[in-house]
Amino acid sequence: MIWLFNTILLLYLAVSNIAIILRIYKSFLQYMSPAKGYLTIALLLSSLGGIDYYVYEVTSEKFVVVEETKKVYQQIEERGLELQEIANQK
Repeated sequence: MIWLFNTILLLYLAVSNIAIILRIYKSFLQYMSPAKGYLTIALLLSSLGGIDYYVYEVTSEKFVVVEETKKVYQQIEERGLELQEIANQK
């Protein structure tokens, strides 16, 4: 389940970055000189990429923690039932 969320999140971040870059390019980057335009696009891509990487890592890690917590609670419930069965047998 985590891999599905990670894939959807990664696709969303990629599409949103492309949309942001295209919108900014159509707004004002096309009027810059090539050197300034390429430099600006490189800075935008690196900053957006850094933010997206952080969002992806934090969100992915939280989902991993949630899945691990679910597994732990499930094990606790199973052991609790086993302990209750043992106590009932005495």
